Amino acid sequence: MTLSQHERSLRGLVAAINSEALAETVLVPSADRLLARIKKRVKDGKNSNDGNIGKYSTKPITVSSKQFVAGGFTPTSKTKGRKSNSMYLPQGYKQLRQVQGLKSDSVNVEYSGALISNLKVKRIAKSVFIALFTKKQIAKRRFLEAKYGSIFTASRSEFQDHKKDVAKAFDAFVKNKR
Repeated sequence: MTLSQHERSLRGLVAAINSEALAETVLVPSADRLLARIKKRVKDGKNSNDGNIGKYSTKPITVSSKQFVAGGFTPTSKTKGRKSNSMYLPQGYKQLRQVQGLKSDSVNVEYSGALISNLKVKRIAKSVFIALFTKKQIAKRRFLEAKYGSIFTASRSEFQDHKKDVAKAFDAFVKNKR
């Protein structure tokens, strides 16, 4: 290969790297795989440090039927014989999950499923983000992470796997462009 051919090859490679094709063929698929790993970890009740997110509260609460997502609502009152449009749960939020058949042994931040399903990969120009894109879900994340610590940030092992994934995809991308 002559020097001018090598220079043309390098210019073509630089153009390909600066193109949106890199984002579409390397960054978006890698981010999708990272997001899948994060969602699985969170559903398994693990935080960003690979420890348990936490335990559900057992402080007594009274809830309305609107707070139920999976059935199980039975109007009850703390006072016998009194009619109620709410349900008293002496074992708190943990019991709220139990009466609906939801996981309650450790926090997995999945009640209605809206938070996890709104965590998405988004490409803006040549940049790729994993984020929540509604104010309501952003507020939920802030509340949960203030209470339990880092949950939705990639763990160290997820980040290391992601770096390897991007490097492998980038190598394949470069080989394709030569």
